[in-house]
Amino acid sequence: MFITLGILIPVLFAFNQGKPIDLPKSAKAENALLEVQEFALIISEPLKIDYKGKSKQFGEENDVYVHWVSEPVLCYYEPVKVISKFPIQLLMPRTEPSDCQ
Repeated sequence: MFITLGILIPVLFAFNQGKPIDLPKSAKAENALLEVQEFALIISEPLKIDYKGKSKQFGEENDVYVHWVSEPVLCYYEPVKVISKFPIQLLMPRTEPSDCQ
């Protein structure tokens, strides 16, 4: 789940043989909120795009999270501050989407 400004957004993970599959329409609608940059600020753990593969422990779970969470967020929002003491990251809307697939 994302917790953004007090709003809970469920993120559904689905995969088949280690590859992410299409999300249900309701989850796609939630990701559309990222595309229209509905949020002025997102506070999350530090996000990165780092696929591990199934040879690593929990690699498949990591890859699904990267595919459905990290990539969409980092496409439309950019990190503006990392507070490593906690660790958390502050993200704000990008002026132009970056590396969206």
